[in-house]
Formats: sequence, structure tokens, C-alpha cells
Amino acid sequence: MVEANREGLEDGERAHQELKAHKEQVTTVGWNCDGEKIVTGSTDQTLRTWDLATMKEEKELKGHKNRLNMAQWNPQLPHIVASVSSDNSLRIWDIRSAKAVHLLAIDAEPFLVAWSPDGGTICVGNTKEKLSFVDMKKCKVSTTLENSQQLYGFTWNCTGKRFFCAVKDMIKLLDWPSLAEVNVGKVQGKAHCVGAHPRESDIFVVGSSDTIVSYWEASEMICFGGYTSLENEVRSVAYNNTGQLVGLGGRSGDAGILDVEENEIKHSKHVPGRISSLYVTWNPKKNILAHIGKQSSGRGGYRGIVSFMEDR
Repeated sequence: MVEANREGLEDGERAHQELKAHKEQVTTVGWNCDGEKIVTGSTDQTLRTWDLATMKEEKELKGHKNRLNMAQWNPQLPHIVASVSSDNSLRIWDIRSAKAVHLLAIDAEPFLVAWSPDGGTICVGNTKEKLSFVDMKKCKVSTTLENSQQLYGFTWNCTGKRFFCAVKDMIKLLDWPSLAEVNVGKVQGKAHCVGAHPRESDIFVVGSSDTIVSYWEASEMICFGGYTSLENEVRSVAYNNTGQLVGLGGRSGDAGILDVEENEIKHSKHVPGRISSLYVTWNPKKNILAHIGKQSSGRGGYRGIVSFMEDR
């Protein structure tokens, strides 16, 4: 059992807590749909789930044969989580049994995974710039989409009828499920990440290599605002459940919370250690942002830490 510090994350307290999750580097973190559990993944080839109320480890999920690259919870079922690994596999886990209920081989290393809002489809992105869409009723790849340029990120919009794809220096808007191209928007720098608004189907946010966070309207593919937020490239963006805040993660360990209406950073921190990309994710019920934390410590200490910021 891995230990955790339990200061913070209670109502009325500002959370700057650290969760000592793994003894090797943490590579991914995410909340389940009811906001009561966290999953962490590591270079140690395991996933671990944690109870928010107690901040104690509940389950260790073993089966991957290489580092974890990303894990995402089913948006409708709080006990189901998907993970992709450098072992070229996608695994679907039921945390009640701590077992993988489905295993699919991916034809190149998968590094991104996302669920459709209804939980019916999983998209996996691999290092050959290929997207594989998995029909979860059949647990088989139903369709694929190949890109000629570098793939950085993707997500469905809140209705599940549109699909945003960040490729090189552009955002592609695709229809779902036809995958027909609806529109394309050009961004400054490389479009490293994209996040969909939780309530407005045509609104999305982009983080780019020029340190700019930009707000977009999809139907006309117009950028209607932006903020130069971090000292380094923006590598991760995520709206909170109201769309009023955007969580930011940057290269070299910068993290922050951006107030969209005021267009200013409300909270920020720098995570020390060698972090090439800092992934961020919101609790779906509360304004608690989880992100990869400090990744090194003294002899006998923990390398894999998850940190939190809270806005109230």
C-alpha cells in the first residue's frame, strides 16, 4: 500500500496536497465521473485508484508490460477506466474486481485515449498519427483515421456530435460518427492540446507551443480571445465543469488555473523536477485541479507524486 498525505481536499480548505502515488514517475492522472475516485498511472507499469474522501489507495491494477501513457475513466460508469501503454495495448478495467475486462492490441504505441460523452466509443491515438475508434459494445475497432501530420490531441464536444483534433498547427473539426471534415482552424505555433467546453457545444480551448491559450468558436472556426499564460509551451488544457475556469499544464512543470471571464491566472505554481509535460484534470463536481507533481525526491522517497490546486 502506497501512503498519502491527507491534508486538504476537504470542503472549505484550499488544497495544495501531495499524493504519494508511485515510487516511479507518474505519467497520468484522472477523476472518475462522480468525482469520488482518482486513477494514477506510472512508468512502473501499474495503475492505482484512490478514494477522494480518505486519500487512501483502493486498488492496484496490474497487467500492462510497459509504462502507462494515459488513463481515462468512462464518463458514465464510475467503476470503468481505460488505459493505454507503451506495450501497444488498450485495456479496459473494472475496478470492482481490479481486472482488465477487455484487451485490444494497437498497431503502434498508443499515447492518447478519450471516451465519447455517452461512453459508447473510445478513441486511441498512436505514434504513427493514427486514430482508432473502438466500439465498446463490440470491443472492436470500428473505424480509423490516419493523419499525415503530427497528432497532438483530440476530444469530443459535449454533445458527442463533433470531434476536435489537434494536428500540427491546426484544429480540425470533424463530424461524428462520419468523421467528415467540417472546418479547420489555423493556430499560432503548434496546437499541443485541445479542450471542449462542458456546456457550449461550439466552444473549445487550445494550448499551443507559443505559450498562448486561445478560445475558439467552432461553427465559424473563429478565435475570439487568448491569453499568454505560461513561461513555457502549453501542453495540457481542461475546462472545469462550468466552463468558467481552464486548468493549464505546461512544459517544464508549470501549472495554473485561468479565469475565462476575467482572462487572468487565479492560481499558479511551478513543479520542480524533470517534467517534460504536466498533465492536468478537473474533478467533475468540485473546482479541484489534479496534476502531475514533483517527480523526484531523496533516497527511499517517492518519485511519483500527484498534486492538487483548488479554487473556491
